[in-house]
Amino acid sequence: EMSEVSHGGTLELDPGQAFTFWVDFENTGLKNWYNEGEHFIALNVTDPIGRVSEFKNDFWNEYYYRPSRLLQPRIYPGERGRFRFALQAPNVEGYYTEKFALVAENLLWIPGGELTLQIKVGEPAEPLDYSIEDEPTIRIGLYNTTEQVTITANGEYTVTNMNTEASNLKSANEVTVINFSDDAYWRLTPNSNDTIMEITSFDNPPLWNSSLNDNTFRGTIEVHYSDETEEMWVINELPLESYLKGLAEGANEQPEEYLKSLIIAARSYVLWHHLRGGKHPDNYYDINATTDQVYRGYGYEQRSEDPLKAVQETAGIVITHPDAISQINPQGIAMAAYSSGTDGRTRNWSEVWAGSGFPWLVSVEDPYGVLSNWNTLEGNHMVGMSAKGARGYAVEEGKTYDWILKHYYTGVEVEKIY
Repeated sequence: EMSEVSHGGTLELDPGQAFTFWVDFENTGLKNWYNEGEHFIALNVTDPIGRVSEFKNDFWNEYYYRPSRLLQPRIYPGERGRFRFALQAPNVEGYYTEKFALVAENLLWIPGGELTLQIKVGEPAEPLDYSIEDEPTIRIGLYNTTEQVTITANGEYTVTNMNTEASNLKSANEVTVINFSDDAYWRLTPNSNDTIMEITSFDNPPLWNSSLNDNTFRGTIEVHYSDETEEMWVINELPLESYLKGLAEGANEQPEEYLKSLIIAARSYVLWHHLRGGKHPDNYYDINATTDQVYRGYGYEQRSEDPLKAVQETAGIVITHPDAISQINPQGIAMAAYSSGTDGRTRNWSEVWAGSGFPWLVSVEDPYGVLSNWNTLEGNHMVGMSAKGARGYAVEEGKTYDWILKHYYTGVEVEKIY
């Protein structure tokens, strides 16, 4: 139950409007809920946890991520507990999704305790259509630097100072120099799809061959300083399928069905973040090229025949789940975590990371995914598809990529969306 400010399932607010909101949750467990003590029940911002909500109100007086504690002193199993809190709409008109979840503080997130609000602020020019019909363009953070960035290309390219909107046409092999600056915002765009950009100041050899340098990329190179993080990032903006061709998560001479399942998981992962405004919005990009998904660009594409074939044969295919559907994700693209291997079973999302809301990321048996070296398991989250396990299913049992994906991601569909 909630306060009467909704219309058609969407809250409608004026920019800057503050209002009081309440929601009731039924205690379906076996323990009492309390609003005091070591494990008091609260409603916290989630997805991701610990962030500052765009609807934070000054009345959130405990923590910036906690709008409310349980209103009543005690709620018995079978009773309903109320959470009342104030929200304040941002000043920017638009469509927003806000998520909260119930937590027993210092203990656990309460299963089924998720609250998702769809909020319309003001009168946006037109409803945003987030459904994907054409291949999206995504933004990958390559690296940040305080050094000079030098860039060239094997064909004509255009250099634009985004602060002044002044543009210059550069010829093939002509070098552009960009110095570190706290207002740097440059875009270098190839004038042809066949033109490849080269960051000559970027030393990026693969571990196995120091004579190579993965510093060439399809698409646009952007150099952008962030006031929020005080970092200057070099960003590669390019079509999603071109990005996947340079994704260095797979390798040659690996099972075809495994590579297809890996590419589909990777495509789903980046799209899920892209639709939400990116995993790293303060630095103006969707995901990075190192810790999020390993991306090495055009050089990797040139030497990776088998992964390239997997990209081409699965173009536009993702995993979807009904619980992933939201206003910004109407097709329900599922966030596809994956890891190198496990100890015999994958992990629930909630076993590894706080929060919930990913019912497709639950523990499943992983008989082929067992890593013999326990040191390898350290830092390996074991959530979602196991690469070693997926290879095992492809080789030992002849399983196809759709079977593999449906095994590791519970309740998903495998769909082509563009």
